[in-house]
Amino acid sequence: MRQEAQAKTCPKCRLINPPEAERCDCGWDFVENCQRRSYLSTSTMAPAAAGIGGGIIVLIILLKVIFALVRAYGP
Repeated sequence: MRQEAQAKTCPKCRLINPPEAERCDCGWDFVENCQRRSYLSTSTMAPAAAGIGGGIIVLIILLKVIFALVRAYGP
């Protein structure tokens, strides 16, 4: 029976990487098990962080709208 290679989860940023990855985008080196310089520039990484914060804001607004509709029209 052939065993499938498992994806690698980066211990630094938690990104799931392919089994053959030697480094994560954040710079974690799977071979040497240490942090290296990131492949991404800070301008490339900023939108991901903003996306998380923006997603939370959208979720809060959506929940407020849903609660307002339930209050106005009942369950």
